Amino acid sequence: MPMKNVLELFLQMALVLFIAGSLFEMGLRVPLRDAFAALGDWRFAAATVLWGFVFCPALGIVLTWIVPLDPSHASGLRLLAMAPAAPFLPVVAARAGGELAYAAAFLVVATIGTIVFMPIAVPKLVTGFTADPWAIARPLLTLIAAPLIAGAALQAAAPRAAARMRPLLRALTAVATLQVVVLIAFLYGRDFLGAIGTYAIATHCAFLALATAGAYFLTPGVPDVRKRVLALGLCTRNIGAAAAPLLAAGADRRAMVMVALAVPTTVVGAALASRWLSRRDERRKAA
Repeated sequence: MPMKNVLELFLQMALVLFIAGSLFEMGLRVPLRDAFAALGDWRFAAATVLWGFVFCPALGIVLTWIVPLDPSHASGLRLLAMAPAAPFLPVVAARAGGELAYAAAFLVVATIGTIVFMPIAVPKLVTGFTADPWAIARPLLTLIAAPLIAGAALQAAAPRAAARMRPLLRALTAVATLQVVVLIAFLYGRDFLGAIGTYAIATHCAFLALATAGAYFLTPGVPDVRKRVLALGLCTRNIGAAAAPLLAAGADRRAMVMVALAVPTTVVGAALASRWLSRRDERRKAA
């Protein structure tokens, strides 16, 4: 097997470990009953659904109409627009002063919404995509729903064992994250450089900025501490969910490059957004 194919296989394995491990650890950390209690705030729940699965996909479509992107890059952006909430959302939400239960609630809604929405929407919104809905749903169920539910079940049945497992899982997912970054840089570095001047990076950054600011400033009736969670949930993207349809259909390299670009832009964007939101909170309290 050629070395490139071997490295791509390692990348897929590292992505699986990163996504599943992060969501399993999330399930161990926050009881689902807290997440479902937070969903009793109907304004927050409605805003999560509307921004995650109506406004953000629409924003992705509009940007691909306005910006002269390569069609494959446009497909990658549209896939990312349908997949809110990276597994590390609770970490950045906590840094921004958001409520952990609401970060868990956002992840629950994002998980259910992604599994229901993407199999229906992808064939309609992504040009040339021919995979059937079950082929799209299957990896989403395996990578996203199953680990989160398994972690929550273990946390409910054996909270002490769950507490002991969390540091190990955190370490494993940190190693997997590093592997993903290194392998993506090695496999797609030239493609990233080739994307410079094609508007791909700028369009992705514009999408994240508009989604984050829009959710924070244009969501009336939701308390500020919860709007921070909403904004960061939209600023972060679930790379595994966006990549799953491409893997199911046979990856279009340029579309995969656009999805892979979300690794550095999501991490950097979430860090900047959490810092910005934290400073806004500090200024508000000082006033």
